[in-house]
Amino acid sequence: MPRSKPLTTIDKEIGARMRLARMRKGLSQERLGEAVDVTFQQIQKYERGVNRVSASTIVKVAKFLNVSVSYLLLGTDDQYGNEPLPIDAAALTAARIVAEMPAPARARAVSVLRTVATLCEPVGPSLATVDPVEPTPA
Repeated sequence: MPRSKPLTTIDKEIGARMRLARMRKGLSQERLGEAVDVTFQQIQKYERGVNRVSASTIVKVAKFLNVSVSYLLLGTDDQYGNEPLPIDAAALTAARIVAEMPAPARARAVSVLRTVATLCEPVGPSLATVDPVEPTPA
């Protein structure tokens, strides 16, 4: 049997965005797999960029996670215009850590991240002005 084409950076980026969207919803790989009729192992492979995601599965995933297909394919989100959202291993790790915190600590962590973002150029100032979060008093 002929070997399939090697995966590209785009395939890996689609998987990373799928993972981030799933994690934002607080869903397991198993639940997403059930919703789109694939195994959780297949979801793992998509998210790691090991297997390519078919167009029909991308549409199913987008509908179930309530994100646009363009977000999964291009990293754009209507909420942020046509700017690509930065998604890499560090961003996913930060999102995972913050998502696991209790709500008051999460609000403080976001506030700290926004402060750090203002110190970083050129990204900092634009990120610091998006959707400000007031820190919760301790």
